[in-house]
Amino acid sequence: MRVAACLCLLLVSACAPAPALQPTSVPPQAATPQPVTAPTAVAGLTHIQVALGFVPSVQSAPFYLAQDRGYYAAEGLEVDFTYGTVQNLLTQVSQGDIAFASASGDALMPQRQQGVAITYVLTFWTKNPIGALAIVGNNNPPLRVPADLKGKNIGVSAPNSSTDFGLKALLKAANLTNDDVHLIAIGTTEVEALIQKRIDAAMTFLPNEAAQMKSLGFASETIAVADYLNYVPPGFVTGDKTIHDHPELVQKFVNATLRGLRDSVAEPSAGFESSLKRMPELSPDNQPLQRDVLSATLDYYKPVQGRAAGATDPQAWTATQDFLESIGVINQLIDPALYYTNQFVEHAAT
Repeated sequence: MRVAACLCLLLVSACAPAPALQPTSVPPQAATPQPVTAPTAVAGLTHIQVALGFVPSVQSAPFYLAQDRGYYAAEGLEVDFTYGTVQNLLTQVSQGDIAFASASGDALMPQRQQGVAITYVLTFWTKNPIGALAIVGNNNPPLRVPADLKGKNIGVSAPNSSTDFGLKALLKAANLTNDDVHLIAIGTTEVEALIQKRIDAAMTFLPNEAAQMKSLGFASETIAVADYLNYVPPGFVTGDKTIHDHPELVQKFVNATLRGLRDSVAEPSAGFESSLKRMPELSPDNQPLQRDVLSATLDYYKPVQGRAAGATDPQAWTATQDFLESIGVINQLIDPALYYTNQFVEHAAT
């Protein structure tokens, strides 16, 4: 699941250790952490930093496309996408030192309850991509529903990570617990561990590893967490201070990002070309796999009927908070509306 964690840096920073999810067939160069600076005005543009994760990936195509087509500049923004591990990232976002960063609900909620003032302002995934992945033929009976996980060797990136929480959600849906499975921490070696039969199933970001397995000639079977829990997917968060002091900046960022999101869904090839500019290490032989990863990802980015593009589902916040409280990740239930706002998406230019 290496690509997707690049869009969940906040999540894994809250649940260390953090996996870097570039597909295993494309070993990434380690990204050098970038210096952190607060928003500044440069040549008529406001310079901001946006933390996307560890390395560039095709799953950031909407943001790259928005940058390449001048959508951020048209809003008066000069956006610097940063990569690498940033210490206390959520805190730096809350203070406005980093303007925006990617996070999931299970990263934001515990931090918010601990006093880190951040708010989720835009979603790009319309449903959470985490799920169990297995190779067809390795399990008898095959893995089709959460109850089929009982007694299996299940790989997660690390304890208390997003994949670990995803497994707990599937087990809970089947009235199972961790005692009913054999939990194995595998880092970012999901594909290798499955092929070598060290595990029966891997908890991962499904758009990534399913595409990898297909490229290697393996059919896969999956159990998606989103089919059993309305679990908040990754999206952009910003600090309450930024929302209070610079609401126009948040609105401009949302406006431009949504344009890139719409364009990437409508024109996948354009999004892929923008991604390639940020991934010079990607060889021609590996490009078909990355196209498949992007195609699978865009299925998760497509707008949901009846919901504005970029809007987060209020019911997902209630369901996610209830789940996290039930497994002890947070110790109290608060008003779910304190975690997010759809105001900027609703006022975005169309």
